[in-house]
Amino acid sequence: MFDIYGVITLRKNFNLSCIKNPFSKYRFYDFEYKEYSVKTERAVFYYLERCETTDNYFFCDCEHVFVFGVVFSSKSYQSLTGQKPKKLTSAEILTLYRKYGRRIVEYIKGSFVLIFYDDRKNDLFLISDHLNVLPIYYAFKNGIFVFSSAMRPILDSALVSAAIDKTAIVEFALFDYPLGSKTYYKDINMLDFGRMLIVNDAGVKEERYFLVSSLFQRTMLNREESFEMLGELLRENANLYAADAKKFLLSLTGGFDGRTNLALLDRPREDFLCYSYGMPGSRQIAVPMEIAKRLDINYQPIYLDEQYEEVYENCALKALFYSDGTAPILRADFPYAYQQLRMYAQTAITGLFGSEILRPIRNLGLQINDNSERIFLGDDFDENLKNILYHEKGRRYLQPVLFEQCYDELRNYFWENYIAPCKDVDRLVRFFLFFLGEGMRKYFTQEIRIERVFLSTRFPYLDFDLIWLLFRTPFAGLYNGALKQSPIGRQKAQSLYCRLINKHKPVLGEIVTDRGYKPNDLLSPVWFLRILPGYVRARRYYKKIGNDTFDAERWTDIVFQKNVELMKKETDIFPDVMFSKYTDNENVRDNYYFSRIFSLKYWIEKC
Repeated sequence: MFDIYGVITLRKNFNLSCIKNPFSKYRFYDFEYKEYSVKTERAVFYYLERCETTDNYFFCDCEHVFVFGVVFSSKSYQSLTGQKPKKLTSAEILTLYRKYGRRIVEYIKGSFVLIFYDDRKNDLFLISDHLNVLPIYYAFKNGIFVFSSAMRPILDSALVSAAIDKTAIVEFALFDYPLGSKTYYKDINMLDFGRMLIVNDAGVKEERYFLVSSLFQRTMLNREESFEMLGELLRENANLYAADAKKFLLSLTGGFDGRTNLALLDRPREDFLCYSYGMPGSRQIAVPMEIAKRLDINYQPIYLDEQYEEVYENCALKALFYSDGTAPILRADFPYAYQQLRMYAQTAITGLFGSEILRPIRNLGLQINDNSERIFLGDDFDENLKNILYHEKGRRYLQPVLFEQCYDELRNYFWENYIAPCKDVDRLVRFFLFFLGEGMRKYFTQEIRIERVFLSTRFPYLDFDLIWLLFRTPFAGLYNGALKQSPIGRQKAQSLYCRLINKHKPVLGEIVTDRGYKPNDLLSPVWFLRILPGYVRARRYYKKIGNDTFDAERWTDIVFQKNVELMKKETDIFPDVMFSKYTDNENVRDNYYFSRIFSLKYWIEKC
């Protein structure tokens, strides 16, 4: 199931017959899919599948269960029953729910939102996984509850208004995403991670069952015991997440995450296709190609070349639409790649989140920006917050009055949710917990939401069994010197990968990475000396060539040129300065931020 839409009435005089499948009318749903509907006296549901399946919906004795995403049984369930983790069907999930109720979250893992509906009681119950990156949106107004995996159907339902949440827009400008469960719209919320949502005649109630701060530990397992336990679980996960797929895709870039997945897989080469994408000559193409040659495995490069440029605008707007305006037009490569790759398989195993949880946090510029760093690491919270508001206000991308109007709400929400609950821990720890719960999740959510319409993206590194174990070991990035300033020193945090590669597929340890050195170099007693020459060469290459994977400044201009009038248009959110910034080449000097604001404006005004 890659999309779902549901409407439940808590009042008896609402006519549900007018509720139709919203997805079929959207121009970007221009691919083959299966449409299903479930209708009861007081509720209607539509859901989409890529192919025929009965795994994601089940009905028994007035109880319905819908599975948005993918669910596995957990190690806790194995301890309880002796059954090894496996992918669960909707029928199996309903059985667990009937047996354990809300405690079902202790025995399942994956990336999902589960939707349970009792048509006799007219009760709806939703559960998001512990670190959810595949969210559901919802709204409740005038006794009608509407939810969907996409935001546009809710906006188009006429059941809610499209009034903008100005605080969420300011948060977007400051952090690159609205905080918590906010969306760009006052009436629409996102079911955040580790949440349960109860809808019945009493109304709508949200409960939290998991806090990121609960991961932090002051005592840890020893290093060797940790390596053995993590290695065993990582290998289990790599194979578990692909176990139900006869054929699957395997992301393989120039780094460590995908390479480690490859080392841990116990599947014949005929079962999977490795892939990566980038401009011709990119290290993200050259390194995987060398790996495929050495191991004699199937590999397909997706070249971002002249053909890509010809369809860039269409792919960019698809990325914007599928992500509900959370991803910028910069993400055009995702639709471009996956609409080709889905012809081979509809499951992809990726290395997403691996380095983010295993390496020391640093200012990535994307997942965590300078504003987040200033707030968490500065000495005076209020002064730092005022300074970043003043800075962003001065950039003039948003109407200046918004920053004054939203200050109190933003300040209080940030303090109550990210500062006060963690007042007894080190500021670096507090910063890392924000990174894990907000920055990392919402950055990758953009990609995962785009990809969901093409295939099921699975990421063994965000497996909750693994996360829970990792934070009890010294291998977690949080304990390896958060914000470690030495770029060379940060590389040592890849040692877990290197040891696993050397143990399970040693040949991969002898193939150079995009960082200029080999994984085996990090295992040497004189690792610093071994990696330094290659690391320096890679840095010189980047300084000379620049980004050899993407030419974002040139590609995004394809869209900018066709939307000059949109840039000139002034609203109560956006001033009329974007076009002058464009003519001053600010889109080249600060392409990421310019593209983000442009994409937000396009989503609000034109999508």
